[in-house]
Amino acid sequence: MGVSRITALEIYGNQNDIICECWGENDDGLFVGVIRRGPGHNNKLLLDVGLKVDSEEEAVSFMESLRDSIISAMEKELADKESQTSELLQDDSVQSALKVVGMAKRMD
Repeated sequence: MGVSRITALEIYGNQNDIICECWGENDDGLFVGVIRRGPGHNNKLLLDVGLKVDSEEEAVSFMESLRDSIISAMEKELADKESQTSELLQDDSVQSALKVVGMAKRMD
């Protein structure tokens, strides 16, 4: 499973508005683990994964671990000032766009 940089940045930049949960079982008998934004952002779905686990609690725990791994990876990526993500975020036009959406200060 891969996570796009934009999704990873959204999770990293909005940690207080990220919800990990399970939406029950799908038709294949897999629990559907979800990472989404909160009600302040219309419950926007960011990731959903079919999980072969024994309970909804295990699915939520997996999604929380995934969220934490994404945040950790983005912290490392942003700490490396020569990474593609850091270079992109330093671009003046990107900084202007981030200010509009209120994320520029979180990326410093």
